[in-house]
Amino acid sequence: MKTIEIQIDDQLLQCAQAVAESRHSTVQELLVEMLKLLTRPEVVNDPITGIFADEPEAMDEIMSSIKTERGWNQNQAPRG
Repeated sequence: MKTIEIQIDDQLLQCAQAVAESRHSTVQELLVEMLKLLTRPEVVNDPITGIFADEPEAMDEIMSSIKTERGWNQNQAPRG
């Protein structure tokens, strides 16, 4: 692990300390948790793809078929 130093104003520090205390945590743990939440992949609640949530192979097959029909290379991003 690395140690870093940050500068924040007193009001923001007090807020961070209050939130951390209310969660029985430290400011460091709070910041780590916030960064993890901010950097996790966004999950899209799409009803079409939701149908296939338990069938990843079926979704892969559909996407492969779409790529083939549209002439997309497997590594090529679709152009919109």
